[in-house]
Amino acid sequence: MWSGPGAATQVFQTAGQKISETPITLDGMFGPQSILVINAVAAKDPELLVETANCLALDRLKHSPGWERFSPIWSQRLRAFSPVILRGVCPELAAADTNAASWAAR
Repeated sequence: MWSGPGAATQVFQTAGQKISETPITLDGMFGPQSILVINAVAAKDPELLVETANCLALDRLKHSPGWERFSPIWSQRLRAFSPVILRGVCPELAAADTNAASWAAR
């Protein structure tokens, strides 16, 4: 789902940058700049960081060749790794529970 540690790092870099409005080099490597910004965001609101990162990961998956077939289960998987109470950053995560149930019924 993450396509390796570099892609996962880039998702968290993008989430940290988006939330903090602090520019980060989106290079997929946890350097001092990334660590500083991501840790600062996580210290203030870790659930917002995770929800934002999961929403960004979902956006990346939409460009995957398997999206048409696996979108409900991939969305559900990201929902399972999201905070229990969502902030509305990604409405698709909230809908994931319903979509996964309909996909499983196929």
